[in-house]
Amino acid sequence: MKQILPKIFKVICITVVLSFFQQLNAQGIGPGGVSSGLSMWLKADAGFSENSSTDVEWQDQSTNNFILNSNLVSGSDGISAPNFNSNSINYNAGITFDGVDTGMSTAINTVNFNFSNWTVFSVQAIKNNTISNCIWHYNNDGKNDLALFIDPHGDGFNFAVNNVSDGIITSPTIDDGKPYLVVHTSNNSATSTFVNSDLVNTGSVTVPLPGNGAFMVGLDADGSEANDGDNHLDGDIGEIIIYNYNLSNVERQKVNTYLALKYGISLDQTTATNYVSSNGTTIWNATTNVSYNTDIFGIGEDTNSGLDQKVSRSVNNVNSPILATTQHFTEANSDALRSTSLGDGNFIMMGHNNGSLAFESSYNGGSNNLLSRVWKVDETGTVGNVYFAIPKAYYNFPSSVIPVVVMSDDTTFSNTDTVVNLIDDGSFYWAEINPSDGQYLSIAFTEPSFTVSKSALTIDENGDTDTFTVVLDVQPRSNVVIEVASDDTDEAMVDTATLTFTTSNWNQAQTVTVTGVNDAVKTEDSATITVSVKDADSDDVFDVLENQTVIITLTNDDASFSLPSISNELISENTAYQSITPSLSGDAPIGNVVYTLSGDDATKFTVNSETGVVNMVARDFENPEDNDADNKYNVTLIATDTKGNSSNTSWFVAIIDDDGIEVLTQIGLEADSPDTVNSVVTVEQLNTIKNLTGVIEANETAYQDYIDANPESFSSPALLSEVQSMVNNVNATLGVTKNQTESFVIYPNPVSSILNLEFNNTDVGLVAIEVYNTVGQKVMTKTQDKGQSIDINVTSLKSGVYFIKVSTNKTEFTKRIVKE
Repeated sequence: MKQILPKIFKVICITVVLSFFQQLNAQGIGPGGVSSGLSMWLKADAGFSENSSTDVEWQDQSTNNFILNSNLVSGSDGISAPNFNSNSINYNAGITFDGVDTGMSTAINTVNFNFSNWTVFSVQAIKNNTISNCIWHYNNDGKNDLALFIDPHGDGFNFAVNNVSDGIITSPTIDDGKPYLVVHTSNNSATSTFVNSDLVNTGSVTVPLPGNGAFMVGLDADGSEANDGDNHLDGDIGEIIIYNYNLSNVERQKVNTYLALKYGISLDQTTATNYVSSNGTTIWNATTNVSYNTDIFGIGEDTNSGLDQKVSRSVNNVNSPILATTQHFTEANSDALRSTSLGDGNFIMMGHNNGSLAFESSYNGGSNNLLSRVWKVDETGTVGNVYFAIPKAYYNFPSSVIPVVVMSDDTTFSNTDTVVNLIDDGSFYWAEINPSDGQYLSIAFTEPSFTVSKSALTIDENGDTDTFTVVLDVQPRSNVVIEVASDDTDEAMVDTATLTFTTSNWNQAQTVTVTGVNDAVKTEDSATITVSVKDADSDDVFDVLENQTVIITLTNDDASFSLPSISNELISENTAYQSITPSLSGDAPIGNVVYTLSGDDATKFTVNSETGVVNMVARDFENPEDNDADNKYNVTLIATDTKGNSSNTSWFVAIIDDDGIEVLTQIGLEADSPDTVNSVVTVEQLNTIKNLTGVIEANETAYQDYIDANPESFSSPALLSEVQSMVNNVNATLGVTKNQTESFVIYPNPVSSILNLEFNNTDVGLVAIEVYNTVGQKVMTKTQDKGQSIDINVTSLKSGVYFIKVSTNKTEFTKRIVKE
């Protein structure tokens, strides 16, 4: 019972597997979607099982379900089992034969290839080209009824049909270790042989093939059916496909596409040859990609072909790029890590222009930094992001650069194209990309750099600001930290000490704000802002970059200038006023000057903000509008420059009644220029001033003397209030009223020493004499009991005008004298 159970279990498993593949073929699953007439489909990634080192089986995936087993090979060589390699040809499985004693066969008389027409596809890679390698062999009597032989190097390869060679083919050689897609077709009597879709031989043979034979893989038969011969395969087989009719060109092209895409084989483009999916869609257009048809490869999914290629490269060159759906570049296509498929009908394929792997072109302002080899993308359906990798050992980049993959809509590769950094994982440079259909792709390198938008700024020192920006010119592999520092924070400060650029925001300019710092120095100052890479926190290739600087010029905002004094003015009522045009002195103002007004009565004036000319409309004396209602309008003019420096001057404009204006003007002129204006203000003139009271005729000379002695007490023209004050002061000092009359004479006048005083009336009592200077100070006194004449010695007085006051028991009066 213990011996029977394993056999029963094995039979059950085989039955289940057979049933599964029968269902697949019933659903139309076949190479390239061509399932009709499919007589044998041996593929390494399906139906191969190992029981022991000498017992392996390989199950045909066609509806015939042939079983090949190493134990079914007869003979005395002691056949061993070939090995299964999950990552043999372009990440796909292969069955490995050792060239000595490994092989497999069906049972005898079980295979009936009694065809007159056929199409055979075979994918294999030869490891030892010094021996005669038999890839596969069909026979019913030990003869070469239909077989593929690859002879020692230089001797070519051939198909044998009914024990006759269909022609030795020496070009191309297919024994260099690379996988080749070999196709043999028969149309009753004419045959054709293709290598990678290129027709390499035609022949004629005797048909049909015999029936009821055995099919062997990895060796030929000698002497009898399924008997071990002397031609063993040293290499790997990926797939063997046999149809019982001569496929049409379209059908053959679908199967070719399936096998080429799966095994990384480039279909020959001597004659433009499209890649076509199982539903007839062109997934690589040989016409539009005519200049980019070298080393064609790609990935994609085609359900009707049973194809789900998740990783691929061209098997023509070890330096070929890799396309993958996940970030895995060495694992087998069937590895569990490859969890992503593109989905049925979605493909991305590439071919290149046969350019060299040297950086001989220029890109983005660089020199010799773009690979001469350019790939073109042909995308079908919706692919999205894929992974692109190149083997590090075959691409030599200069030191201190960033390897990138560049995707362009044309071959100019300008700096507006999509650039993605290649990540170095030690074995590969890789990147996740999403190229568009028809785009061009190449490898380049960028030299790290950053740009500061301005090299100089000019700002005002008093808190003024300006900005510059910093941006990386190329994408870093990791963060780049830029330090920003001012060499003199007493002159200029920056708002940030560091700027951090990541792999995401590297091309987004970051702003630095510079602020001027005020000082009291009236000169332009300067500072230097240094922008540098912080080595410890930055991508190493950026560490070598030189610092950049921004020179800051700080304009002075201090200016000392002055407005001129503007004279007070007395104007008649109902007369408009206009000031002079002020002219500034001192330092030149900074920027524009704006004139404004202030003061109690500022609203009663207007000012031209550009010229500083002040105006006031005509005012009515009887209806004052000034703040104090005294017809004296006070105003202050302020001049302010752009930086806030200012100067001001104040004055007033007095409105007077029309009466008395001439004498008020005269008084003002005399007060302004007592040494040059020589005139006399008479009592008659004073009496013309409206509202002036208390004018005494006897004090006429004293009034004039007061004006001459006190010019600072009068405006120009004089104000009523100022003249009234003069009259009151003189009258009070002299003690004279209008009713008093003169009753004495004084002589000589002017006097140098002795002044004589004689009374007209001798009937006087005690006489008191007082002498005052022009400011009202008493400078001399004298008393005398009685007498008609009195002598007064004035020798001690200084030269000038004086007032002598004489008081008696009957009268009091004052005279003006001049001391020489």
